[in-house]
Parts: sequence; structure tokens; C-alpha cells
Amino acid sequence: MHPAAVVLIGTFALAGLLFIALGIPLWQDRVKPNALYGFRLPATLKDRDTWYRTNRVTGRDMTLLGSLLVVLALLAWIAGWGPRQIIWPMVIVMHGGIIVMLIDGFAALRRTDLPGAPPDDADPPVDRNHRRPPVR
Repeated sequence: MHPAAVVLIGTFALAGLLFIALGIPLWQDRVKPNALYGFRLPATLKDRDTWYRTNRVTGRDMTLLGSLLVVLALLAWIAGWGPRQIIWPMVIVMHGGIIVMLIDGFAALRRTDLPGAPPDDADPPVDRNHRRPPVR
């Protein structure tokens, strides 16, 4: 296998693992509102429920994107792809996934900002002590 292919596969696999590692805590409501990490906008930083609901969606998307990148890197390794066969699918998947994350994040933010919007049953309210409510 070409050395550049090994570097590309490793880079995209590590990027995927990083996306997974950063996405899971957001998805599980374990990241408090902060100025460094998460879907940070004035609307999400000023309201905890908006923060958790928006970052739950973004964390899920980030975890799925990371998983897809790792699987694609493994497939490229198994198939013995060269650098030219690897770069474009990986770049398209990564950038496409980031665009989907942004669209989903803004859509979740918009759903929380609509006046009189019904609560989302899939997203139970967050305990102010940062614990998820018990499953019933």
C-alpha cells in the first residue's frame, strides 16, 4: 500500500474517532453550556433546555459521522485503495456530514425557539442538576 494512502486512512480514521469522542458526551447531555465546546450560539448559551436539545441532535450527528468515517477508512484499508481513491470519498463524506450537522443543529434550535411549539417527546426536559430524567 502506498505510504500516502496509509497516512490518509489513518488521518480520516482518527478524525472519525475524534468525532465519536466529542459527539457522545453532547448526545448524552454531559456537556454543560460553555464557550468552547458544543453548538455555541447566543440562543443556546442563554437557555439550558435549548443548549441540551440542540447539542443532543448535533452530538448524535457527530457520532454517526465519526462512525461513518471510521467504517469508510477500514473499507479503504481492506480494499487497498490508493491516495487518489481515498481522498475524494473521505472529503465528500466529512464535509457533507458537517453540513448535515449544521442543518440539523439549526433545525433543532429553530424547533425550540418557536413560540407555542409542542414539546418534543423524544427529548425529555433536562434536570437542572444536569442529570437525565429516569426512563419510564
